[in-house]
Amino acid sequence: MQFNKLLCMSSLELGISQFLRLLFGFGILILVIFFIV
Repeated sequence: MQFNKLLCMSSLELGISQFLRLLFGFGILILVIFFIV
């Protein structure tokens, strides 16, 4: 039971980190577009 809970937590953490990376990538893309325009 405890292991399953830990697995769920780690997968959630992975999803959050992936989401943050995506958000960060979009931010850089928008900044680059603003600098070009």
